[in-house]
Amino acid sequence: MTVEMDIRAAKSMKRGPAVLIVDDEPSIRRLLGLLLEGYGYRATLAANGVEARIAMEKEVALILCDVNLRGESGPALVRDLLRQSPHTVALMMSGDDSPDQSQGLLDEGIIGHVAKPFDAKDVANRIARALCGRSLGGLPADGEDTFPTQRRHTFPNA
Repeated sequence: MTVEMDIRAAKSMKRGPAVLIVDDEPSIRRLLGLLLEGYGYRATLAANGVEARIAMEKEVALILCDVNLRGESGPALVRDLLRQSPHTVALMMSGDDSPDQSQGLLDEGIIGHVAKPFDAKDVANRIARALCGRSLGGLPADGEDTFPTQRRHTFPNA
């Protein structure tokens, strides 16, 4: 006999990686925070560079930052945060998903780009790939599910 367990249900047993979400739009921050917590991540929300720097005092596995923040450059902020925490990875997000813009960001050491409006599954897949060190150049192939909490595991009953 086996017991089937959804990994998402097991998040209370072991908390997932910490993701810092930096966006000056409160509704987007909250939406992304809820989305990522639903997938087992620990989401920390920041509205600006000051809040992001404070959040980085704790362990952060991934930064998800808007390109256009009020009063500051998202990519410049992220590069500064990455210098302080070299083991952290970063994804940028913006409403402009042009290849020229995302390629420029990737050349500056940021490993991926999420276009707004975003698809929840796409964001989750890109974060999972970034944390696993996989290429983020394109969208997952149709039917490809790379996000681990969407898989079910079977455990032998002791």
